Amino acid sequence: MAKGSTKQFPALAATIQRLISFCQLFKADLSDADLSDADLRGADLSEANGVTNEQLSAAKSLEGATMPNGQKYEDWVKSRGQENSGSQ
Repeated sequence: MAKGSTKQFPALAATIQRLISFCQLFKADLSDADLSDADLRGADLSEANGVTNEQLSAAKSLEGATMPNGQKYEDWVKSRGQENSGSQ
């Protein structure tokens, strides 16, 4: 699906967002994926390829998701906070 194409069809975009929640994105190639406002609660992003922290930060929710490195979202956030506080 072309980037931005769901903006022309808001009902389709809403349906896609509901389907993404709790979906399996295990080993998915998320290069250039627009995750802005994506509801990824409970999604399995284990070993997802090409996804950046910026893409993940743009998501509407990642609550309960398994991150690309295998951590649960909540633990991932804590570890990122520790990394960021150590580098300042």
